[in-house]
Amino acid sequence: MEGKPPETVAVFGPGDFFGEMALIEDRPRNASVRARTDLEVTVIGKGMFARMSKLFAPVSQQIESAIRRRTALRDKLPKSSAILESTALRQVLEPLASQPLSEKCLFIDAVSQFEKDRADFFCVVDDKARLSGILTRFDLVRPGT
Repeated sequence: MEGKPPETVAVFGPGDFFGEMALIEDRPRNASVRARTDLEVTVIGKGMFARMSKLFAPVSQQIESAIRRRTALRDKLPKSSAILESTALRQVLEPLASQPLSEKCLFIDAVSQFEKDRADFFCVVDDKARLSGILTRFDLVRPGT
């Protein structure tokens, strides 16, 4: 994938926000963000986000509006919906670039595997080969890790 430009999923402007679905659904983020220009970003932690969205009606309304806009894709693409309804996931999946890591894998071994495979992420599986998480390069350097 070297040399291939990253896919643009959305373009945000003044007052826009992102990452709310990860907080609402208590799951990891699934995209990276890059700025095209200088900007000012306000980071809101999970606890503060929860309090603000409960206490301030305008915040809740903005979040609901963003979720509706971002999830209305199926309605905007009726021809695609018909195709997608009959397409099995196996037909569109790309194979994993690397073998999954075991939950029992040592951290230092995971670092070595990242270096060896030049992977951006690894699936982490339990003893029964069930997905238990994703380990990204960012996780290796995140403060507190």
